[in-house]
Amino acid sequence: MDRKPMKSEKRQRHKFASVRLSDAENELLDNLASGAGLSRAGFIRQQIFGHEGARTQRQPKSSDKAMASISGQLGKIGGNLTQLNIHLKSGICRYYRI
Repeated sequence: MDRKPMKSEKRQRHKFASVRLSDAENELLDNLASGAGLSRAGFIRQQIFGHEGARTQRQPKSSDKAMASISGQLGKIGGNLTQLNIHLKSGICRYYRI
């Protein structure tokens, strides 16, 4: 019977490289990686090998994060308006008439 490979056996990257950085170098690496829209590891792979790797996930831009937040807030406002409309139409809210 064939044994299903465990996740750790399927990983292609099983070697770990470590490097010590000064505070300034660490900040520079963070800024460069976020500027490229990559994780730190993806940015380092891109600089060394010329590509970020098949499974590297790009980091969302700050403008995308802001738009997602605004969209979420608008969704909450829309839900509140819907609830107010339901209460007004059902007569639960007696003090306000439209």
